[in-house]
Amino acid sequence: MIEARPDADGVLWFRQVRERGGRIVVRVIPRDDGPLGGDRQGILDVFEPLGVGAEGMSSPVNMVALDIGQDAPMASA
Repeated sequence: MIEARPDADGVLWFRQVRERGGRIVVRVIPRDDGPLGGDRQGILDVFEPLGVGAEGMSSPVNMVALDIGQDAPMASA
């Protein structure tokens, strides 16, 4: 949970983190010269059995976002 306050125009601005949610989002950019040859699906296939949610995009940058919950087996990753 975060705290935000409105400015004079009513636009909300971040102030501070009030309570952490226990989830982690990790962004991975698979490199063409890396062990998976830039394959987004390869990253998804590695983390899916661990219960990690993920989504990928190819434009404007080749990237995968991993949504790691509190119950994910961190020692296995």
